[in-house]
Amino acid sequence: MKRTNLLLPLATLGIMGMLLGLSSCNPEKPVDQRKDKKHENPQQAVYTLIEGELSAEAFAGNPAIKDVKLKEETKQIIRFSDSKTKGWAVEDNSPNKQFKVKSSLSSPNTVYVLLVDYYSPSGAHMNNQFIDNGQDRIHQHFFSMYNKSKLLVRNPKSLPYGYRYADTTPWNEANGRLTGKENPIGFKGIINFTKDNVRFNLNIDLLHGFVPKDKFGLAPFWAPSGELRTNSDMDVAVKLPIYVGEASENLNMDANAPSPNPENPSKPDNPSTPGEATKALNKLNVKRIHMNFFMGHLHSMTSFHYVPGPTNIKSPYLKLEQEIDLEYQDGKWVTTAKSKGNKILAIESVLEASPYNKETKLPAPVYGCWIRYYNEADQEITDQIASGNNYQHFFIASNVKGILDDPLTGETENTQDLIKYIYRDTTPWDKSGDKDRNTKFNDAANPIGHKGFFHFPKSKRSFDMVIELWDVKNAKVDPNTGKASPYYQPSEHLRKHGEAVLRFSIPIYVPTSRKVIEKIPADVDEEDLPNFKIEELGALEQKALKYIMELLGLSWEEIKNDLYNRSWGERGDEGAGAWF
Repeated sequence: MKRTNLLLPLATLGIMGMLLGLSSCNPEKPVDQRKDKKHENPQQAVYTLIEGELSAEAFAGNPAIKDVKLKEETKQIIRFSDSKTKGWAVEDNSPNKQFKVKSSLSSPNTVYVLLVDYYSPSGAHMNNQFIDNGQDRIHQHFFSMYNKSKLLVRNPKSLPYGYRYADTTPWNEANGRLTGKENPIGFKGIINFTKDNVRFNLNIDLLHGFVPKDKFGLAPFWAPSGELRTNSDMDVAVKLPIYVGEASENLNMDANAPSPNPENPSKPDNPSTPGEATKALNKLNVKRIHMNFFMGHLHSMTSFHYVPGPTNIKSPYLKLEQEIDLEYQDGKWVTTAKSKGNKILAIESVLEASPYNKETKLPAPVYGCWIRYYNEADQEITDQIASGNNYQHFFIASNVKGILDDPLTGETENTQDLIKYIYRDTTPWDKSGDKDRNTKFNDAANPIGHKGFFHFPKSKRSFDMVIELWDVKNAKVDPNTGKASPYYQPSEHLRKHGEAVLRFSIPIYVPTSRKVIEKIPADVDEEDLPNFKIEELGALEQKALKYIMELLGLSWEEIKNDLYNRSWGERGDEGAGAWF
């Protein structure tokens, strides 16, 4: 595919390409959930950078690409592709692997035109899919940067670059009406580099808003607002390596990033207990159990997605992925040295408008869960349980307690009040029904529970989540109802014919809502964080956070830093997350 002309790729209309299969909202008949987005997911992203001249005064205003005196011979192109294994990564045959640029300090009036082009799985140009039919009102590229602490740089004065949206109407005409200020999208823009001799990763994210992007006020190029982050997903997220001048100062790249030395660009710069389980049971001779809890979001009522969270969070309970590892010892299930904790700290779920259908409400947050089993030789035997139709997990709330200022007063709260769970097992058991065309989600007659997702609709509660595994002995479906047992209790038919073969429990704490957890990052700037006191919060937030501090054994300094990093720390690649 020829892509050498500056604006021709933007003018080429794409035809609908072959869609990659993901799950739909209908668990009975999975279909491609990407259709809900009203556009395909790109397979390839092409970033074109062309040097030019523009006065500082013009750049400070509202410049258009036609105002830039371009030097076509300086064109640099980086091509990314999205893959199941690597996510978005620079292609091996990309014309360039990094952009080498001049700063406006050493070369006054030097700017660069930056163009973004997307291609569908069929190879068709598809920028129009993010613009036509009102899609331009919910899409926006952001050009952001994380510092060495992996925190988002939110002060534009601290950025080593400036950017101006230069989108037009019509979008594919160079001389169209400039709309960058009133409707910033970022397929076309002008960038300059304001610090000399540095190298850094420039994050370019294509935001897909679940609400109009101007609902909370138009966001600047360097970061969406907290409200918009909460009400959006990312269609594309890449890192462009930028080398300014001699690139001697590393602002945020890994130590093994390519060297600025053009003679050897690949040389690195520096070679250098859930306690004991209630009524523990183990008739399968399982030695070890490992559970992963991923805090994620839903694309539909059955389509779960987890994006890897920030890595600079110290408390394992405040990470977006929590892990528990259990071992069977002397008739009890106890945590092992591999465990990242002995409890799960969860957030109350609330119903929010669906990203793709405003008339549908979805719970948020949700927790994807994978359960894996190992024998005495520490060999994984999950396949013996998760394959076929012989077993089913149940998830039951026990030992329920009121916490904070909401004690139980004799009322009876059952499992359904406290735990919601959706089975998302697949055949084959170890493949993704969301990502692999040849993998199917089990139907309603064959729930297993090796993988699925939870949400917890009631806060100010703690309880033991008792997990029972039953050998169904060909009795999974009750012939009287034609249905399998619900997640919270075995049916009478199953109790009569089947057998519980394994039982363990995990303490669950649901002290508060996401609104309280996110209060710190919503209200505080990074430079003010060291002096921010808990007394500056409202009474509700103080009470909840003090409870969490005591529960986890954290100081105020530790919890406020972790909560700030949790919201503003650098997230992983969208494609590298967890799907069912």
